[in-house]
Amino acid sequence: MHFEYQGQQKTVNIQVKPLKLSNYEEPFFLIIFEEKEKHPVDVQTTQSAPSSHNLMVAKDQQIKELSEDLESTKETLQSVIEQQEAVNEELRSANEEVQSSNEELLSTNEELETSKEELQSGNEELNTLNDSLNSEINSQRIK
Repeated sequence: MHFEYQGQQKTVNIQVKPLKLSNYEEPFFLIIFEEKEKHPVDVQTTQSAPSSHNLMVAKDQQIKELSEDLESTKETLQSVIEQQEAVNEELRSANEEVQSSNEELLSTNEELETSKEELQSGNEELNTLNDSLNSEINSQRIK
């Protein structure tokens, strides 16, 4: 990263590295700032008109810095992808557990429905018997 500080051009490499701490679920990141020293090319280009050699060296330096930035970005992205895959696997596992629990609850619900129907049938038989007995008792009283 290039910026101006107190009238001087500065170059700083910034690296962000994910940290996984066992005591914490949330991610932490280590941010590293590394100041790069000026190269002799930088001094020469400020003292005289840029030559094609100096331009090539500056271009090569910029390519090198961009390559380092790209590599750092790739590493960070790979780390994020790995973390996301781990989270996805945990979610898949949790989803399987929830589906299994849901199937068990559905089975239990079916058993309860069957028991309810059996109880209703038994109650209907008892009501019919009760009505029959009441009729028999009433007919015996009348005689």
